[in-house]
Amino acid sequence: DTEFFFLVLLPPVIFEAGYTLNPGTLFKNFDAVAVFAFLGTFTSTLVVGCVMYAAGRTGLSFPFTLRDAMLFASLISSTDPVTTLSIFSDMGLDPDLH
Repeated sequence: DTEFFFLVLLPPVIFEAGYTLNPGTLFKNFDAVAVFAFLGTFTSTLVVGCVMYAAGRTGLSFPFTLRDAMLFASLISSTDPVTTLSIFSDMGLDPDLH
């Protein structure tokens, strides 16, 4: 159920991510964080969306409209960095990496 996910499961995940954030490290590396967050996500969205649209047009997958392909790509591209940061944190890597 999507309501259960958005109202019960998602808020604790977002809260935990913000609560454990080290603000000193974030602001020290803010320029790199901003570049990778905005430009990287935008580039990933364009690439994934165009590949999905092209795959649909050539018959390799379900024929998505350009709008649907870009919407899906924006969802996938924005959740991938969250997953990567979670894995980095679990591995105990240097905080400058995340």
